[in-house]
Amino acid sequence: LTNLSRYAFLYFRAGQNRGTETSLELSISGGGTLPIKQVSLTQGEFTDFMVPIVAATPDTKITFKCSTGGCLFLDEVRIERAIYLDDNAKDNSYKLSANKGETVNVALSRNFSTAYWNTICLPFNFDKSEIDAIFGEGTELKAFDRQEGSTLYFKDAESIVSGQPYLLKPTTDQSLLMLVDTELDGVSGPGSVSGTGSVAFNGTFNATRLLDTDVFFNTDNKLTRPDTTIENANLLKGFRAYFSGILGDVASAQVSFGDVVTSIDSIDGGAQFNADKVYSIDGQYIGTTTAGLKKGIYIVGNKKVVVK
Repeated sequence: LTNLSRYAFLYFRAGQNRGTETSLELSISGGGTLPIKQVSLTQGEFTDFMVPIVAATPDTKITFKCSTGGCLFLDEVRIERAIYLDDNAKDNSYKLSANKGETVNVALSRNFSTAYWNTICLPFNFDKSEIDAIFGEGTELKAFDRQEGSTLYFKDAESIVSGQPYLLKPTTDQSLLMLVDTELDGVSGPGSVSGTGSVAFNGTFNATRLLDTDVFFNTDNKLTRPDTTIENANLLKGFRAYFSGILGDVASAQVSFGDVVTSIDSIDGGAQFNADKVYSIDGQYIGTTTAGLKKGIYIVGNKKVVVK
């Protein structure tokens, strides 16, 4: 355990010989915390488990206790180091580069919601079966194809290629991806996809500051440009994607999945940014940017901001 730091995975096989389902309680000492403190055991069966350890140290120790005395069978217990990637961090690319060419365990923290299409850019290659295993069977994946006028066209994609941006519609909500024995070969950084026209769909690994000419999906599910006059209002979280090269007014833009044109309302608006919400002086919610607002005083992140 001498190499443990920050994040790790606990692996074990467990079973029980009681006549009814029982549980196995986990506790930790010597440093670290366990997000999962109890697992269920089925009579007469061995089950493989994988549990994350947060803030692991070389002194981390795990204690197992069965809820019914004399019922526990335990085998193949081990703790392995994992790389921790956080969508709020600015050093994910450094961690990936430091482990390039390695096969490692990865814990990736970011939310994926079944409620809308999520912009996504990952530093791993996943085929269709792996996508279904991670995000749920029937998960949909779209890649940027082209721009025609004010419409952005996306096409079906069967696999995720490292560094490429996509739209993803999972069938199970996720907040932490625990990936075992993941190959980091060829990870050089996030890329972009340019279709016909001037528009490019760009991926991010790190929390990234956008230019005032870039376009993102905001928390109101609309395409908009970032407000660079407010601190962190243009900071896009990592493992997502944004557009560059969209000219003119973005309010009339549409997204098309082949023959179906969808409103922007159904596209990933969920907490992509660290931006503060904007309110009028009388407390009415306006949005997440002061761009285009009339002159006056507004409340942004519990602070008064003057728009001139």
